[in-house]
Amino acid sequence: MKKTVISFLILIFTASLVFAGVSCKEEAAEVTTAEKTAAETTAAEITTVEETTAADEGPLEIYYVVTDTTSHPFWRAQAESMAAYAKELGVNLTILDAGNNTEQQTTQVESVVAKKPDAVIYCAVDTGVGVSHIAMMKDAGIPVVNNNRQVPEGAYDVEFSFDELSGAEASAQMIVDFLTDKYGEPKGKVLEMVGALTDENAVIRSRGIHNVVDKYEGIKVISVNTEWDLNKATTGALDAFQANLDIDAMYLPSDYLLPTILGLVEDKPKVGEEGHIYVVSLSGDSLVLSLIRDRIIDASFNMNVIQMALLSLDFAIDLTKGNAPKVGDIYEEDKPWGPIEVFKAEGGGVQMYIKEYPVILDNVNDPGLWGNQYELE
Repeated sequence: MKKTVISFLILIFTASLVFAGVSCKEEAAEVTTAEKTAAETTAAEITTVEETTAADEGPLEIYYVVTDTTSHPFWRAQAESMAAYAKELGVNLTILDAGNNTEQQTTQVESVVAKKPDAVIYCAVDTGVGVSHIAMMKDAGIPVVNNNRQVPEGAYDVEFSFDELSGAEASAQMIVDFLTDKYGEPKGKVLEMVGALTDENAVIRSRGIHNVVDKYEGIKVISVNTEWDLNKATTGALDAFQANLDIDAMYLPSDYLLPTILGLVEDKPKVGEEGHIYVVSLSGDSLVLSLIRDRIIDASFNMNVIQMALLSLDFAIDLTKGNAPKVGDIYEEDKPWGPIEVFKAEGGGVQMYIKEYPVILDNVNDPGLWGNQYELE
């Protein structure tokens, strides 16, 4: 498999990025060709990359069927990076944005099955429904790389996701360490914001937190189910703080939820000061990096979404050539997000997990962090 190189990352910063989006109608699966900078791109546009790889052979046709590309720069970073890399490789990449709507994604999957591209990179809105989506594509003979959101029992060829469990457990341990330093023993109150339970990643993140903190009788966890709804998250967090004035720490399963809790912590003592409320989040977007610099938020775990995009496309291309990763193979061994080991998956394919790693004040200005490359709009 072609390894992603530093030169391509430089391309992302300096070259025009091609962003492909799809409207909510099935007819919008037909694509147009466009090349624009990220600043010129709008979510409603439909773009694709069209390059000729050989005189006697057309370029590979690969679809990226994704949850959404607009709710958070995490999604935009992946879509733009993948589109730019596809252009470099001479691959026709069509990106179908489901707008976080399960029915829309089902319609898109049906359209993809009818078109029979060379491969599909898929990211589920609802990971339970994702099992049937993947089965539809595989039954049509289409190689599938399941991207980002884990789909248990999915019959994909390759699943390439983040190591959600380890990241959540490491986050929980940071909270335990903070409480131990504060009280001399692991005790206190922790507010856990929970993502949508239809998202397997959110389920795994919650499990990881409880795998650690539930070992300590002195730690009480107050869980707020947000369903990834910002209004619901804001109300839930406010209610939790009003009922528990002595909350010591907070865990957010995504930086996406940061705006919902900022009013509760930004005027409190800062990191290192007495009375500070410890906050650890997940993904590493530009907002959380600025809050870490300002010592309002303690940490976030970097999810290298750019690298995920590039490697997902590499794996998809390899599948079109009949080259699937083998159990026991190891990739990106010398990278901060590695090593990435190949495991056998329940549905017959293989799984790989890109590592999440903490961002704190010491490394928040690292230019390699995706949040230092993609600003919140």
